[in-house]
Amino acid sequence: MKTLFFGSNWALNTHQQPISLTQPFLDHRASFVQPLGYTYQLRICNAFAGDEGFDVYRGKTEKLTSYPLVYKQCQDFEKIQLEEDDRLTFSDPDKYNGGTFTIKNLPQSDSLLLLVVSRHDHKSTAVKFESHLFGEMGEKDQTSQIAVMDTYDSNGKPTNPSLRIEDHNSIVEDPRIEDLRFHNVVALTAGRYRFVLANKKGDTIATRNLRCRATYPYVVLRVGVMGNSNYPEDLLVYPDTPNAAFNIGLWVVFLTLFF
Repeated sequence: MKTLFFGSNWALNTHQQPISLTQPFLDHRASFVQPLGYTYQLRICNAFAGDEGFDVYRGKTEKLTSYPLVYKQCQDFEKIQLEEDDRLTFSDPDKYNGGTFTIKNLPQSDSLLLLVVSRHDHKSTAVKFESHLFGEMGEKDQTSQIAVMDTYDSNGKPTNPSLRIEDHNSIVEDPRIEDLRFHNVVALTAGRYRFVLANKKGDTIATRNLRCRATYPYVVLRVGVMGNSNYPEDLLVYPDTPNAAFNIGLWVVFLTLFF
């Protein structure tokens, strides 16, 4: 962001008429100093295990979704300009399940708001929300931000899963491996990667591949419901970019995820 500085470089023109102090100076001109404006965009992911999706509204009448956002689906709303105190309402087609999320504390920078909706608990159909603000990535910063979240419904029982990332950019060496923690953000250089979800015994539960594009925000979600074969434990990675250009290398930097 460039800062505009005002200096005092005045020249006296003795041929001009003196300015009357009783009249506002430049009252006939529009101001050339404008307040800064920031762009706030929206990404919603549905981790709520259920047969019905959610319609999403801003306020009471502005419908954002063209069709219900179903389980394990994400959508970017690029044309939506978020504002402070916006209320996002989630409602299934039968108006049975749902909830409302209020936008608060938007930063003084361009940002993408990630909003994940999931089950509040194992028995009820109430929803809960988790959110993260992706900051603006500059052209000189060639890394991507990956938000890693755990929305798996384990009925309150400890499951101790592990999540790792494998670097598949080298064709001559075995993939390098890093362990990831849930509810964190990592930074990756562009390239080919694989996420592996395993149980506490080390058995693989799910794998997902990612072709990572530089300076792009991604989300990795652990989803599912314990004991429900219709919604088994799984991984959701969004979005995938199969046509991205790649650089060899892996750089993982752990950051803090704020809610």
